[in-house]
Amino acid sequence: MGFISQPGWRSELLEGDGFSVSYLPTQSESTIICGLLLQSIGGGGPELCEETDETALIHIEEGKKIYRILKGDFRKDYEAIVDQGFQACFDFFNSKRKEHGSPWSTHAEDRAGVVVH
Repeated sequence: MGFISQPGWRSELLEGDGFSVSYLPTQSESTIICGLLLQSIGGGGPELCEETDETALIHIEEGKKIYRILKGDFRKDYEAIVDQGFQACFDFFNSKRKEHGSPWSTHAEDRAGVVVH
């Protein structure tokens, strides 16, 4: 089974065993809102409002929902490996993280350009 559109949302969801993958297409209105919000609080940079598709690996870690987000459309990649389990999806995320990691990922080490030791 592939990604399924979520009623009332622009996102699509792919269910794995104990985890999921979400796809959110580019939303220009969210970019405008983001820019206004950052201006109002005086923080962040333009990279936080970059307009791009997002694909997120989502799971529960220590009782909290964790989002590992890649900038771009990686639906086909995740569909090909979701049946192999979370670890395969996590390994794929890590292989793309340095170049495509999003500043909106839950953990700082999951964001682009961060080297994890």
